[in-house]
Amino acid sequence: MFFKCKQVKVLWRSVGLEDLRGKLADCCNAKEMVGSLLAMDEAQLRALLLLNNLWHEHNLVREEEMGRSADSLASLCWWQAIEIRNLHAEQTSTSRRTRRWERPSNGTLKLNVDGAFRDLTKMEAGDM
Repeated sequence: MFFKCKQVKVLWRSVGLEDLRGKLADCCNAKEMVGSLLAMDEAQLRALLLLNNLWHEHNLVREEEMGRSADSLASLCWWQAIEIRNLHAEQTSTSRRTRRWERPSNGTLKLNVDGAFRDLTKMEAGDM
């Protein structure tokens, strides 16, 4: 279902992973296929997203809902991959910026301000 169906072949081609589809289709069993997927670098995320979306789409169609086009699913896979990469990049950059509180040197007054106030009432933004 994931590799040899005529409509699925169109989808793999739309995502730009036709060669990979052929390789995975030639695997003798699921263990070999998973091993091939785990050994990948660049295409791994898109392939895994494609397989997940294929399964989800299969279930929708099985429940007699209308299926999406190959181009629509391919676009979904691309956007999901971009979002995951961006999320990973944000988490990596945030973890680098995290600093612990440090005691100021002697003779230095350190004020931490993280509140806001309403200029008209001169009250804290949270107070009503």
